[in-house]
Amino acid sequence: MKKLVVVLQCSILAMFVSVVCPPRAQSQLPTGSVSGVTPQSCPTGLGFYTTDPTYPMACTSINISCPNTVQIGMTYGVLNPGGANGTVVFFTGGGGEEAAEFPGEEQSYAQIYVGQGYQVVQTSWNSDWENTNNAGNGPEAYNIRNAACRIATFLS
Repeated sequence: MKKLVVVLQCSILAMFVSVVCPPRAQSQLPTGSVSGVTPQSCPTGLGFYTTDPTYPMACTSINISCPNTVQIGMTYGVLNPGGANGTVVFFTGGGGEEAAEFPGEEQSYAQIYVGQGYQVVQTSWNSDWENTNNAGNGPEAYNIRNAACRIATFLS
């Protein structure tokens, strides 16, 4: 009997909390826009997968603009365009200015995914993607919420 009372009290409390404190509505943040789409050769020295001529990588440079950030450039490379099993996108750590971090495991992973029928995308930002004003200082220099728009825009 005591156990049932506790359950009822918790149920009543849960009903009270949901009426008095309704869950906060989740708002979707806006994505930005892409401009300056320019096919190019993949830059050397940034870790783009270029080691196997059987799988040539095609690179493209773009600019991404998002609310509350300055425009940022990036280069992305695609292996096995239109892979039947889906797409795998690599974003490296830190500021993301290289397509593969030392020692470059992303390159060996890329070949494995391509061999399994996936399209593989590698990315390299022209500057630290987390830096929203590119000045590198001030309270809004690294606003991850605003900066996340850049990745969301690229993925969409």
